[in-house]
Amino acid sequence: MPNYIAGKILQIYCKAYGLSNVKIAMTMKVMQWVGWKIKTMKNVKIMLGVSGKDDISRFSAFTSDRFKKDNPDIEILPIEDNALDAVKDGQDNISATYVRQHIDDKKVLKKVLPSKLSKEQFEEVYELMNPPTGKYPPMDNKRTADSLFTPESEKAINESGTAFDDAVRINAENVDATIEDFKEKFCKFSKISKDDVVPLGSTGKRLPGQSSGDLDLGVNLTALSKKGVDIEDKNGWFEFCKKFADEAKVEYYEYKSRGLTSVRWPIANSDKKQNGEFVQVDLIPHKNLKMLQWGMYQSKEVPGQDYDKSAVRALLLQAIVKMGFLKVLKTGNVPKEGGNVPVKIERYEYKQNDGLFKMTKERPLKKDGTYGVSWKDVNKHKVTDDP
Repeated sequence: MPNYIAGKILQIYCKAYGLSNVKIAMTMKVMQWVGWKIKTMKNVKIMLGVSGKDDISRFSAFTSDRFKKDNPDIEILPIEDNALDAVKDGQDNISATYVRQHIDDKKVLKKVLPSKLSKEQFEEVYELMNPPTGKYPPMDNKRTADSLFTPESEKAINESGTAFDDAVRINAENVDATIEDFKEKFCKFSKISKDDVVPLGSTGKRLPGQSSGDLDLGVNLTALSKKGVDIEDKNGWFEFCKKFADEAKVEYYEYKSRGLTSVRWPIANSDKKQNGEFVQVDLIPHKNLKMLQWGMYQSKEVPGQDYDKSAVRALLLQAIVKMGFLKVLKTGNVPKEGGNVPVKIERYEYKQNDGLFKMTKERPLKKDGTYGVSWKDVNKHKVTDDP
């Protein structure tokens, strides 16, 4: 479901409960937006909502010693104390996966959706989840839908990267020279080849006159390990980046939950329009740079032609791999789905930056001889990470 449809649904929920003091912020990069928003606050206590203790790791960047040092006026309340236990429908957790599996089942939705929805509001939500045409209505060309973007979230998405308050969008004419300047200093410090630092996704592929919110660069961890960086220790990468930032005298930000680092880098002012400005450079470490580049590949823009982002390409590949080679190994009775349905399967999985995996999945057998709705992996191994 597109996030702008989810935003519309949340608007209906707020109306049903009479909540007029709630702002719905919609963003493609949730954690980056949260980080940016928190940095605009002073002298506040913040409670980050997580659904179950497994979600806590997503917010580790905001509980780190580095964050506390950089934001002394902000108190993040203990996440563990505010983690919500999953709501259950019988023995099944009501998760996003559970709702997707029953998205067209009104009986199930009536049990799991907010109880204060009127009949009309419930039908409106149901139709948003299950559009009559089979296709979600398009988002308008400003990337907004019925003012779902707050001014803050729109700024976070449309202006620039979100790790640094003064980072700006970089003009396409300045990208190549800025990347070259960064690689010159980074590779001199790390003693790795410039071939071990590569642009990813749309970086360097915008048309003249356009701009990018940040620059994504992949860094070869295998090459770094040969130069003494401990890549087996999860903190080795971040310690190395801190030393580089100190040496280059630039600001940096750690996204530990995502394993990447951002630096505030001066823009090479090739077009004479961005003198003294800075862009956010996201450094994405990976042991297999070839797989990372292929996974995040995006074609160069061509005037008059549409293009798909690398994430769209990845979703298509994931769907083909997941369903195109599915093999049912066993069937059984799942009360919510009927008898003689798959309860054990063999399939493949494509992970955008890590390669192709083969796995066996099965549903848990209950005491009464029926099977649960959820799936778990019982066997999984990598087939290849060579594109």
